[in-house]
Amino acid sequence: MTNSIEKHYLFLNPVVWVKNDEKILNDLLKSLGYIVVFPVHQHIEDIKAEYRSYDQTIKDKIVDIRCPKAKQLALELSKEPLYVPSVHPILIRSSLELYNTYVTDENCYLDVVTPCASLKNYGNNLGLKHLQYLTWREFQEKHQLQLNQKVLQNSPIPPYFFDVDNKAVLNNEEDIRLFFAKKRKEHVIEMLFCDHGCHNGDGI
Repeated sequence: MTNSIEKHYLFLNPVVWVKNDEKILNDLLKSLGYIVVFPVHQHIEDIKAEYRSYDQTIKDKIVDIRCPKAKQLALELSKEPLYVPSVHPILIRSSLELYNTYVTDENCYLDVVTPCASLKNYGNNLGLKHLQYLTWREFQEKHQLQLNQKVLQNSPIPPYFFDVDNKAVLNNEEDIRLFFAKKRKEHVIEMLFCDHGCHNGDGI
């Protein structure tokens, strides 16, 4: 990042901020030449509102789309039709807002740091120019970072995310497999592949 004309924007997933001292991390990223950015729109509230609407209007079981790996596993296991909303996961939606805001010419780049490989792959498969997704582990290796990070016991976005009544809350791969094996009847299937949240993602 030696070309002074270029602008390199960076969006970090919430887990990274919680694991690190904010000031130390901000100063470090600035020294690397990054401009740290955050979405303005409340995508979390949008997703919650959309699922409340789906809950009232869709007959089939409704799949949580926040975690691509969990969604794919559900589709593989289910013996009945599932409704999969045609919307992006929250991190991807947020990053696309930032892409449209900041990547305005050939000299602008946006890196998005994800907690897992599945979100990284989802984002990169969009194929947008000057938009790169990489895991936090990959970002640290790329810049040879040595950080004193906290070990998190809980996710910044905890279980019981959706505010609907008839839902299952599945917190890991085993929960998802048991849900479909037992043919449970809850309408909205809230689920995460990594145990109890993205703080245990394979990219953290």
